[in-house]
Amino acid sequence: AVCAGVGVFVCCVKIDSTSRKCLHSVFSFCRSKRRALNKMAVSTSVSLVLASLSAVLIFSGMQMYRPLLASSQMATIFGGYLGSWLFILSLTAVSNLEATVLGYGFQAKFFPEVSFCLGIALFACGMVHRVCVTSCILFSVAALYYVNKISHKVHNVAVQVDSYASKKKKK
Repeated sequence: AVCAGVGVFVCCVKIDSTSRKCLHSVFSFCRSKRRALNKMAVSTSVSLVLASLSAVLIFSGMQMYRPLLASSQMATIFGGYLGSWLFILSLTAVSNLEATVLGYGFQAKFFPEVSFCLGIALFACGMVHRVCVTSCILFSVAALYYVNKISHKVHNVAVQVDSYASKKKKK
């Protein structure tokens, strides 16, 4: 018997000529566990609603506490941090809306999705204080880098590049 550890499960399989069916079931079990680990916490439509509501709450909170956010230097930097969260949540909402309407394989591009959401966040920060805009740009660029890095880890989509060598026909 051969034992193979898969995650926290240990699969023991007897190796002989009749064990092909058992091996197939073990490998399909391991594949189904891997698929279950790649599931998202909520569906795309629920994520769309949650991100939209959170973005609206952050925007309205920034406008309600505008005098407090503009009162000191640390508060204006915190306002830019809140603006970067507004950017990430609005980008999540826009991407989920596009995935719902246009299909699952659709990806957000720098123009128009990212630049549109960044413009919304910068506009909201500009209504609070001009230093909030600068700190929002810095926090948003850092957050976008890490969101892109996490996205590549989770989705890991390999893009194939077609290269054709052109050959001239000899006459």
